Amino acid sequence: MRSAPLNTMGETGTLGTVCSRTIEELAERHKDSAFLVDFDGTMVDLAPHPEKIDVPLELVDDLQTIAASDDIPFAIVSGRPLSKLEKFLPGVLIPSIGSGGAEMRSHKDAPIEQLAPPLPPHLRKEAHTVGKKHGCFFEDKEYSLSFHLPFTHMDDDLAAEFAASLGENRLDFIIRKVGRTYEILQSGFTKGAAIERLMRLPAFKDRTPIYIGDDVQMDESLRIIPKMGGVLVPVRFMHHRVKSKRLDDDAFSSDDVRKLVSLLAERVSRTHKRHSGIS
Repeated sequence: MRSAPLNTMGETGTLGTVCSRTIEELAERHKDSAFLVDFDGTMVDLAPHPEKIDVPLELVDDLQTIAASDDIPFAIVSGRPLSKLEKFLPGVLIPSIGSGGAEMRSHKDAPIEQLAPPLPPHLRKEAHTVGKKHGCFFEDKEYSLSFHLPFTHMDDDLAAEFAASLGENRLDFIIRKVGRTYEILQSGFTKGAAIERLMRLPAFKDRTPIYIGDDVQMDESLRIIPKMGGVLVPVRFMHHRVKSKRLDDDAFSSDDVRKLVSLLAERVSRTHKRHSGIS
């Protein structure tokens, strides 16, 4: 496993200035930072179908270790509904943001909190018609919608058609494209807004937020991170047939992110052994 440079984004240029760090140096920031990590395309590789992803057992074990401890503030930030996300991570109850910011689990013992109201059925139907016409795989997340273009058509521009499908309500929604996926989100219920809320909780407060994901250059709501003094770390869009040209080779890969999670789990285990007097 190589030591990938870390791109640190501020508010100049596209997303800011860039400084080079390694995964090991990033892991060493665990004492004063909170790690906010995307799931699809970041901790796990993308697949042609969202239900066909491969989740390594080692990743599940490492997340269980981190979740069982209060030593390192760590949250998963996903576009998936949390009920579906947690099926891929058995035994992992950890602070999480789901449905692109419409849901939250504030701590490992807390229930899932619904932050946004459900989408009106007629809007779901109209948007679904657009996605179906273009061969998209449709995910109805109740609070938001996702349309995954075929990899062979991932550069198709459907924004205008989705906006038209929302009609007079379109100003109440955000339409964005991340990789091959179009997302329709309710205004005010974004990853960035949910992260801002999460960072006010006792376990995360006064920590430097570090967000790691393949959407940092496409999700404008994440600009709240540098405004809070935090760091945005890009991850390359990867698929077994497609390599993104949107990010340079200095960005992390999902292998690198899994290595980071492993390093954080090792630090939790060492701390536990030291406090337990285990040599």
